[in-house]
Amino acid sequence: MKAATEAALKAIETSIVTMCGDDASLKMENVIRAFAVMRGDKRADQAEADLDTPMTRAEVAAALRVSKVTVTAWAKRGIIRRMAIPGRRKAVGYSRKSVAAILNGEVAA
Repeated sequence: MKAATEAALKAIETSIVTMCGDDASLKMENVIRAFAVMRGDKRADQAEADLDTPMTRAEVAAALRVSKVTVTAWAKRGIIRRMAIPGRRKAVGYSRKSVAAILNGEVAA
């Protein structure tokens, strides 16, 4: 079982390197697309659509390793884009693309 897991991880690594190149700073979008392709998703845009789904404040805080108060402050300053959570009145989410930009170093937090 362990050998099968190691082989699967090696295949994942190979696919990501093939899609992203040898660049050490892999873009989150490319990683999501790589996994979508490996899962055999019929629609390649589904990975892109996943980036448009909102994250909760707790998810953003965990991803960026900051407090929830910091997430709210960054949203007020425009660093992280707020967005409505579909189906929930008054609920606010945060853009996955904004979080990805911070993680990739494209936006100074």
